[in-house]
Amino acid sequence: MMFVDVIFPLRLSALTYKVPEDAGIAPSELKGKIVRAPLMNRRHLGVIVDVRETADPATRGIKEILSIHETFASVAFLQFLKWLSEYYITPIGLALKSSFFQEAVADMAETKRRERKKKDSGPCERPSFEVDAPFPAFIVEQVTNQIKADKYSALLYHSPDVESEYSSLLEILKQISEHNRGYIILAPETGIIERIAPAIGRIFGDRLCILHSKLGKKERADTIRNVLAGKTDVVLGTRSAALVPLPQLSFIAVLEEQSPSYKGEEGLHYNARDLAVMRGFIEKKCVLLSSICPSLESVFNARRGKYVRLNKLTLQSEEARPHVKIVTFKTKKQSQLSLSPEAISHAKNMLQNNEQVLFMVGRKGYSLVRCEDCGHIESCPKCDIPMLFYKSTGMLKCHHCGNERRNPDHCDECGSSGLRSFSAGTERVREEVSNLLKSPTLLIEKAKVSSSKSDFISNNPNLSDFVPLVIGTSLTKRKICRGEKYSGAVLMNIDLLMAQPDFRAYERAFQEIVEVSQMVKADGSLLIQTKAPGSKVLKCLKHYDFEAFHELELAQRKDLDYPPYSKMVLFTVLGKLNGAVTADVWRTVRDIKDSAVTILGPVEVPSKSKSYEQSHQILLKSRDNKRLHEMAKSLLRNLEADRKIKVIVDVDPLKI
Repeated sequence: MMFVDVIFPLRLSALTYKVPEDAGIAPSELKGKIVRAPLMNRRHLGVIVDVRETADPATRGIKEILSIHETFASVAFLQFLKWLSEYYITPIGLALKSSFFQEAVADMAETKRRERKKKDSGPCERPSFEVDAPFPAFIVEQVTNQIKADKYSALLYHSPDVESEYSSLLEILKQISEHNRGYIILAPETGIIERIAPAIGRIFGDRLCILHSKLGKKERADTIRNVLAGKTDVVLGTRSAALVPLPQLSFIAVLEEQSPSYKGEEGLHYNARDLAVMRGFIEKKCVLLSSICPSLESVFNARRGKYVRLNKLTLQSEEARPHVKIVTFKTKKQSQLSLSPEAISHAKNMLQNNEQVLFMVGRKGYSLVRCEDCGHIESCPKCDIPMLFYKSTGMLKCHHCGNERRNPDHCDECGSSGLRSFSAGTERVREEVSNLLKSPTLLIEKAKVSSSKSDFISNNPNLSDFVPLVIGTSLTKRKICRGEKYSGAVLMNIDLLMAQPDFRAYERAFQEIVEVSQMVKADGSLLIQTKAPGSKVLKCLKHYDFEAFHELELAQRKDLDYPPYSKMVLFTVLGKLNGAVTADVWRTVRDIKDSAVTILGPVEVPSKSKSYEQSHQILLKSRDNKRLHEMAKSLLRNLEADRKIKVIVDVDPLKI
């Protein structure tokens, strides 16, 4: 008698079943097969993850699988799923669910009908963005040699600019396209995919498939079945593409590896960059991480020898970058302008030369609202965070929960009528720029925008094809400005970003400024408004001194015992009513102790869920990753014993 462990795309661990005696399949071929088996009085599809000749003596009433189908995953991919489940402290069934299993087992008959219908429709049209830039031959040679060696290596490429990052990848793919099969290319945003897909498509043709959130369920199902059938073996996608069950794998590339978009905020909170590295390690393949501003974790891993650092950018690299000028900005009582005199003068000079200027603002709306008498800031009653004032509608809006209300005439705290706006948003900057410079402006503040500016201009017939003054936020800059280069840029509110109560604040500010510099011509200029011109971070930025910043930030992280020197697990405990999390629950939390693990919390925080009113966070931190995970699993068991609460586990959180 043969027994198998089967996982289902449910919140369950592996379950044991008997293999029918007439199955006619060798035990060595069973792993990774899709099977149909009885579960909870229904028939469910799952995947075999283990095979053995005897069952656990404690297991009783073992049922028999009903049917065996095609292969879903290789043995290496199953090992990867087990690691995913262990590391992110989640049932392996949810790891399977995240790996496109449901798409793979969708109705096949319906698929065939759709395929016949689409047979003569021709290839899909993609945006005609071109990637044509010089690439460093020595980087391409190093990567291709590692790929051809067919062994694990994690390579870190610090690209001088975005164009070089993309062109290097394309040249690598050209050189290996005929010698290997199975490639995964990860990009943090669909806009980047749209830009490079045509060029990759010209290399691989029908071998290329694309996966991102804009695809419908049927399109994803067709794509995954083509992957499993071997029709397509080059996957270009956002973070979920790291979990595609390719039958063969040769190479994984992670573009802009520092991007926070690789970290999942819902469901399984994995980081696709880390998944890519671990998958390469398990399957013994080459992984390339590239970035114009590498994450501190990747730099740290390169210093420890876990990654191979392909290059270092020297201070001379600034010759191909826009000039950075730090502008001291102090608001005078007689002037409430959010723009410094230097920024206004700079923009005027640009306009005289018929050049385009970008104003990058830290927030949407017009401003925040504060009482001059008591200092109270108008905040959301639900979330207790500042609300944004929109002058165009006269409303205050919370961008956390969406709550809206009229801008009050009197202070909610002291009743004073001395409410004043402060800390400018995009609406206010546009108002100031229009009044001071008397020139057409384009305001971009929608979270979802087109990749082409012409779409905005067509909706604003009064604007010419050339809009000299562009105002946007960090949420929109990457979506509209790809492929464009401005003569100058003014970066505002950087102090707010660096003042965030987050140990990653300086790193994010550094990355933000480097990204904005990519949108400015090499002979252009970038002005940074700040009230703290002596900041060591800004001094590093002025000269694009990456090494100095890494030294500075790593030293601070080490002193505070924060990542990358330690690991963290964040628990969010949700309750539907105040008091839903009882004292008994918190007592079990406090009873768990380990000298190697620091527990911070519980701390009450605003709830991000509409279904739960109460939210608490507990942070576990340790340099011993094994003991950290053991304590986290113990804590999770204790918390989940209370059915009235919901627990969310985030391993290696980016936001706290």
